[in-house]
Parts: sequence; C-alpha cells; structure tokens
Amino acid sequence: MTIKWFVAALFVAAGVFAVDNRDFLIDAYEVDDEVTTVTEASFDNIARRMEERRAVSVELDTGSFEVPNTRGIDLPRTTPSEVEEEELEIEGGRVTVRGRVLDGTDGVGGASVSIERIVGDRSAQITLTADGNGRYEAANLQGGLYRIRAWRAPDLSMQQSQVHFVSERQVLDANLAVNEEADSRFTATFDSGEARVGRSYTVSVEFRSSQVNAEGIIEDAPVANQITLIEVSDPLVLESRVIATSGRDGIARFSMRCSKVGQGRIVVIASGNRRNVSVPSCQLPPRPTATQVSIGGGFNQPTDRVVPRGTYEARVIPVVVPTTEAGGTDGGDGGNGGGQTGSTNSPTTNAPATTAAAGNGGAQGFVPLSAVSSAFQDTSQCRLEFQVWAQVGWGPIQTHVGGGQVTFGDVARIRTNSAAPCRYVRVSR
Repeated sequence: MTIKWFVAALFVAAGVFAVDNRDFLIDAYEVDDEVTTVTEASFDNIARRMEERRAVSVELDTGSFEVPNTRGIDLPRTTPSEVEEEELEIEGGRVTVRGRVLDGTDGVGGASVSIERIVGDRSAQITLTADGNGRYEAANLQGGLYRIRAWRAPDLSMQQSQVHFVSERQVLDANLAVNEEADSRFTATFDSGEARVGRSYTVSVEFRSSQVNAEGIIEDAPVANQITLIEVSDPLVLESRVIATSGRDGIARFSMRCSKVGQGRIVVIASGNRRNVSVPSCQLPPRPTATQVSIGGGFNQPTDRVVPRGTYEARVIPVVVPTTEAGGTDGGDGGNGGGQTGSTNSPTTNAPATTAAAGNGGAQGFVPLSAVSSAFQDTSQCRLEFQVWAQVGWGPIQTHVGGGQVTFGDVARIRTNSAAPCRYVRVSR
C-alpha cells in the first residue's frame, strides 16, 4: 500500500514540473516552417535559454527614497462642460390660435394677448395686440400645450389664464374674458391702543390702488395727492388742520389730543365716502410711583427722583474745607518749640473742629471758620426745583428758595440743580 502511494506522488510531481517548464520543453525543439520535420535542439541552446529566462532579483535602496507629501496640493478640478439647451420654438408649424378679447359682451380694442407654448420646464411666448374689435390671430404655430391670457393696462386683466393642448394642423378658437381690476381704497387708523388725557396722537389715512401693469400683472401701489377731511368730537381736540393730502407714501396724517376723560369720535371723509375711525376712550395717565421716604427721612441735593407728598424741611449739609495755611519759621500756632494744640466746636455744625498738628513748622493748624464756605453756613442758600403731579401729567417747574419748609400736595419730581448741597427732611405727610 505504501509503494502504491509513493508511485502516485511521483506522477504528481512530474506533472507539476511539466506545467512549470512547458515553455522550456517546447523550446527544446526547433520547428521549421517550410518543412514538416521537427529537429531536436542542442543541449547548449536549451541551457542558454533557460539562463536568459531566469528571474533576476533587484535590490531597492529605500534608505534614500522619500515619498512626497501631496496632501496640501490643490489639484485642478474638472467640471462637466455645460451643454447649451436649444431654444424652444413656437413658430414653424401648422397650428392657428385665434379669438376675441371681451369685457362682458364688448370687444376690447388694443388689448394685449400672450400665447405661450410649454414643454416641460421650458417655454416660448409671443405677444399680440388685438384689433379695434378685440380680435387676435396667430398662425403657423407648432402643436403642444399652450397657456393664453389677455389684459389691457391699467384696468383690465384675466383672473386666470386659459390652458389648451393643440394638435398639429388644429385651429383653436379661444375667446378671452377680462375684468376690471383697477380700484382705489383707503383705510384710517388711530396710531395707539390707548388714549391718555393731555397727550397727542395721530390718525393716518392710507390710500392704495390696484393697477394692471404693461406685462398684465396686477400691482398694488400707494396713491398720492388724495384730499381727506376729518371730524373729531369732544374730548378730542384737533391740533392739525381739518384737511390733509396724502404724500408719496399714500398717507394723510392728522394730529389731535385728549383734553379730558371721555369717549371721542373720529370720522374721515375721502373719495366721497365717510368712514368712522375706531378710537379708545380718553383716560387719565397712570400716577407715577414715588420712592419710599419715611417721616424723618429725606433726600440730599443734587438728586433726580420722585418723592411722596408731604411737608419737607430744608437742612444744611455740613461742608468742611481743610485749611492750606502754612506756618512760618516760628511754626505758626505750633512753633519750633512744639506748638500749642487745642480744640473747639464748629460754630456751624457744633462738631469738634480739626486739631492742629504741633511740631516743627506747623504746616496745618486749627481750621478757622473762614475755611468753611459761607454759602453753606445756613439754609438761606438752599434752592429746590420740583414739579408736582397734576393728574394728567407733571405740572410746571417750581422753585423753593431759602430755608424753612415746602409742601407737596401730590407726588413730586425733584429736579437736579447746582445749588447749595442742602438736605430736605420729611416732617409730615
């Protein structure tokens, strides 16, 4: 059994060798094209040819070879060439489209008619002008899907185009009905959602007009130079003229104010029409909120705030200016020998005055009364500017000069000024 497998292995090895060396085995014989005999090549020729076909191993020196980095190189981009689409033809066929443009039963002379051939997302169009009776005709058109519409600027147009499929050599009769599209209108509005007594407001009257343009498109545009009249009733008081004219924006404007609490009425008259304007009732404006000031509390000037009603009393804010008088060689009040120190109460504030510094030279001594500005020694230099709330708004600016007390009947707005730095203390409600 072992011998049998050994013989089989020899046959397999011989077959593999024959396949790998089939070219050499063939080359071992020389074939003469002109004779039918095959001669055996010499052993030297076979050996030489085998040597020539032997694989040659080439060693590559990779030590000096570096692959370039091409990541930052912007390679040229290729774009597909644009193919020009042929222009869609509408003429050159045997189709006729004809008809009449009508306004009711009357022909519309001089109307424009657009005949548009549609293929996919492309279209081709011709525009005709109807004769005096509104008739139009277009011959020698190609077949296909058509959209047809008519108009006459500035007043007539079609609400919707007609769409037809026309076969070759067909005569299409299409009458086109147009409608009046031009109109003028106006709207009037009160410019605020509230109306407060003492404040001014505006009523705007806007004029617009719809017109058919040269391409048959309906456009909405402002209308200038439109005359408008206005009527107002109490408590509204007209501040502008009773007549106004619309400007380039198509708007005429009127100004008025609320004189007292109540419901007013507004009517505008334009283009022969009277129109009521919705307006809110006139109400008092909200009362301002004051900052909290308790009895014994107060505010210093300068300030800008709203304070509660009540009686306020002026008080002086002490201001002490340090003296800059320099001592002489004898040291002034505190000479070379170590000057005398002393203290006393300020005649204005009853506070201890600054104590002089003794020593050589006595550069700063006792602050004399002259160092305190005489403008701040009493309340006669106080000056208060204020406005008291008057239900519909702040009242006129008032001025309280000198000391003593000032009383506000309602919340008051204190105004900032450059007067003496006085303090006002609330002494009663």
